[in-house]
Amino acid sequence: MDKDIAISLKNVSKTFKIREDAKFTLRSLFASFFNQGKTRRFKALNNINLDIKKGEFVGIIGKNGSGKSTLLKIIAGIYDADKGSSIKVNGKLVPFLELGVGFNLELSGKENVYLNGTILGMTKKFLDQKYEEIVQFAELWDFMEMPVKNYSSGMIVRLAFSIAIQADAEIYILDEILSVGDTGFQKKSLQTIKNMKIRGKTILFVSHSTGAVKEMCDRAILINEHVIQAEGNPEKVTLIYDKLFLSNQNTPIEVKEIDKNNNSIKFSSGGEKAEITSYAFFDHTGKSNMQFETNKEFTIKLQIHLKQAFTNPLMLGIMIKDDDKHQLFGLHSKFSEPALNIPNLPVGSIVEIICKSKVDLNQGNYLVSFVISELFDKAPYYDFEDLHHLVNYETISVFSDKFGWGKIPNNPQFSLNIIK
Repeated sequence: MDKDIAISLKNVSKTFKIREDAKFTLRSLFASFFNQGKTRRFKALNNINLDIKKGEFVGIIGKNGSGKSTLLKIIAGIYDADKGSSIKVNGKLVPFLELGVGFNLELSGKENVYLNGTILGMTKKFLDQKYEEIVQFAELWDFMEMPVKNYSSGMIVRLAFSIAIQADAEIYILDEILSVGDTGFQKKSLQTIKNMKIRGKTILFVSHSTGAVKEMCDRAILINEHVIQAEGNPEKVTLIYDKLFLSNQNTPIEVKEIDKNNNSIKFSSGGEKAEITSYAFFDHTGKSNMQFETNKEFTIKLQIHLKQAFTNPLMLGIMIKDDDKHQLFGLHSKFSEPALNIPNLPVGSIVEIICKSKVDLNQGNYLVSFVISELFDKAPYYDFEDLHHLVNYETISVFSDKFGWGKIPNNPQFSLNIIK
């Protein structure tokens, strides 16, 4: 194994045997001792080949059930892979998987700090020194003498995360760790992960947040239908993931160009009268970002290529759906003042549309898409089906202490600039 490689996977597969006739009564359980019944085989991973370099931050994305968590558990040694698989790990590894599962619910929070810390290889002397820091990070000052069985699920995960980050390792495996706790705790967790990267740790990161993957990862891996379908540049891989998520197709879409300066993506798709050639999201600080705080302003900038002459104002619609693809609401320039007029621009001109609004969404990931059309008075503002152009969904993440989907943003502001 190359000394610069932290994790090496060769021909890794995992097959589970699933009982199809589960036994629930005492009589059926007794009978099943003599008749084991039918089983079927389910291939959770199929021939995975992957090398992760030391100091690399790798994001793994994919739909639920694609095999992401199974892969992490194999690397962590929780699951055994199928015969013929090769898994090599070069360095001490700490898994952040199913945090809090190893807690003894009858023991207090303090006792579980020492129990869980010992399991992770920490000494009592080390835990004595770090105890106050653990409690401070978990924000559980008043609950450490209480039995963990009386904790909420969020409190358990916060305590488990606070213990695990004390473990000094070369390799960290993180499974959906950005969903830990409330907004404040998520920010601390995110900063802790960024600090790991700064210190040169090797990090394997599973997340449904494509924004987080693009922001933090050096490389992205897309697992689909239990195989690696794409890997490489996070921008390109997350774009393929969004296409799969939206359409359930297995064919990657083609990206024309990725602009590294403003995090926008240029598409080769076309519309009848105009084409959205790039877009970018910006948070309330003006930073290019795919993660936003609720009740803070965000900005979307789009560049539009005029392919035909417009006799009416341009309309921009922004669709927002939840991660189950249920449409929540839309933002429209139909009622904006002034309208997005295009004053006799020649074909081939480029215009920029800017939308400013507040993020009133609650905690979660959301799908955002854009449509453009020529605005006619008779066109209903909510009718997206007849519009000329649709850009594939982009995923944004919103930090909040509330769940659901929040309120419709009030009074979005639209403006138009002529680029050329």
